[in-house]
Amino acid sequence: MAVSPDVVDKLKHSLDLAAVLKDENEAYRENFDRLRREHEQLKERYEHIDRELEAANDEKEQIERQTRETVQTLQHTIEQRQQELREVRAQIVPPATIARERLDAQQQQDEAHAARLSGLVETVAACRAETQAARRTAALLQTQLDEAHKAAALAKEEAQHQQQIAVRRLEDQIAALQVHDPDEQEAADAEALHRARRTARDVQMQHAALLDENKEIRAQKEQLRVQLEQTLRTHQRQLTDAHAQHKLVIAEKEGMAAKVHGLEEAGMVAQRRQEELLYEIEDLKNHLAKSTHGAEDAQQSHQAAMQNLKLQHAKASQEYEQTLRDLRDKIASYKTAAATAQAQIHDLQTQLAGKEAERMDAVRLAREDERQTTAAQEVQINSLQQQVDDERRLRLEAEEGALARANGAQHELHTLKEAHSQVQHALERAQQELQQLRVAHQERGMRCDAHEAQHAQTAAALREAREALAAWQAREDALTSQNAALVAQHEATTREWVAQHAQLRSDVQALEAQLEAGAARRAQDRAQQQQHVQQLTMENTQRLQRIRDLESQFEKAEHAWLSKTRAQASALEASNAQLAALQAQVADEQKKADKVSSTSTTYSPYGEVNEIIRPLNQ
Repeated sequence: MAVSPDVVDKLKHSLDLAAVLKDENEAYRENFDRLRREHEQLKERYEHIDRELEAANDEKEQIERQTRETVQTLQHTIEQRQQELREVRAQIVPPATIARERLDAQQQQDEAHAARLSGLVETVAACRAETQAARRTAALLQTQLDEAHKAAALAKEEAQHQQQIAVRRLEDQIAALQVHDPDEQEAADAEALHRARRTARDVQMQHAALLDENKEIRAQKEQLRVQLEQTLRTHQRQLTDAHAQHKLVIAEKEGMAAKVHGLEEAGMVAQRRQEELLYEIEDLKNHLAKSTHGAEDAQQSHQAAMQNLKLQHAKASQEYEQTLRDLRDKIASYKTAAATAQAQIHDLQTQLAGKEAERMDAVRLAREDERQTTAAQEVQINSLQQQVDDERRLRLEAEEGALARANGAQHELHTLKEAHSQVQHALERAQQELQQLRVAHQERGMRCDAHEAQHAQTAAALREAREALAAWQAREDALTSQNAALVAQHEATTREWVAQHAQLRSDVQALEAQLEAGAARRAQDRAQQQQHVQQLTMENTQRLQRIRDLESQFEKAEHAWLSKTRAQASALEASNAQLAALQAQVADEQKKADKVSSTSTTYSPYGEVNEIIRPLNQ
């Protein structure tokens, strides 16, 4: 009996439906594998996000630790500056002490000048007394010389007078002898001659003695004249020297008075300068106190802000840990559900394979039965026709349901793709935020390094200011010692003004040079101190600005971290929704598999539906 074409068509159609079911099962298996891979990728991304969150927490803890270290460093710096300020205040000499020392030095200098002036006056008086004594001695010697001249003239006149008297006596005797007897006269002449000779010898002897005495007197006169001239020249030279020395002393007195006046003016200028420096130091102290007070206020506000940030961070950390625990619990439940779904899908695949084998066996048995029972099939044509009609009706209903399910599956697939793109976008955004956090952390680290370098520069500048202040004090001490040395040298010069006059001038010149150098150094030190004060003021301002910048950056980082945490929580919620959609889709697929398994021995409408779903799966 020949097989009816309708039966052949039905058998072919059944074979086609079996092939379609097989293709659909393969497509479902591929979709399930793809969904499982996506689920594993999402799980890996969740783990990566978890690691990034842990890294962000570590970075946050590192930033907080660096902030605490910075605050401690600033506190230590402020304490050091306060200690240095106290040391500077302790080292500063009070103005009253300086004024008292200046008055004592001025009094000592005035006393030294008065002593030197009195010594010069006594020396001039002694020179005048010596000059007057020399003049009196010269007048006395001149009087003695005049008296000697007069005595010599009188002695000469007396000798001439005696000689004239002797000559007249001889003449008288000669005349008397001429009148007497010649014998008597001869005897008288002989005796008179003898007396005359004796008298002549006496006169000659007296004359020789007078000549010798006259020579001696002349020699004494010449010696006295030479001695007088020498004495006059000596006294004249001494008087000239005394006048010159007196003029020199007067000139030196005037010069010393001018120098003393100049030194007094320089001392007054130095005093005014020192008072100005003291005022400036006091202003610097006030400014430093204000800066310290401002830094303390900024530090207190920063500590309060840091405390608030710590509280907020602790609260956010607790919330984040709670959210993270919840998410981990959800992920664990999702993993369990996914494992259960995977086991169910594996069971469904096993059941589908068994049912497919049963369908193939049924088809083979049907063919054998068809060959053996051709006659029975002809009898069953009417029933088969009725079944075909029923199958057509069921086919139409199944097609309508398949179209509806295809539309639903397409919509679910579109929703799944959108959710996947959202998750991908959220992951990319999280990665970008993480990169921004890393960049911000690097910038914060660089700023912290720059802040530490500036802190080191501030400490170095403070040390330089302290060294400059110590150098200024050393210069002040050196100037004081130089002034004391000058006073001592001035006193020594007063005592030994003849021998050390040139040395005094050189010392005065050296002192003037030292005073000028000291004034220049003080001006330079003042300029350096002003520069240091300006630099410290700028550094304090920059430090306060950097503290504000660090606080704002920390707030921005905290806000970014909170935003990132919220975004990650939103992404996790979206992922949860996506997983729920995937679970619903798996349940739908399981229902479809159950329907397919229930209709495997009958007509299956999925051949045409597969043509609709296949492009969507691809």
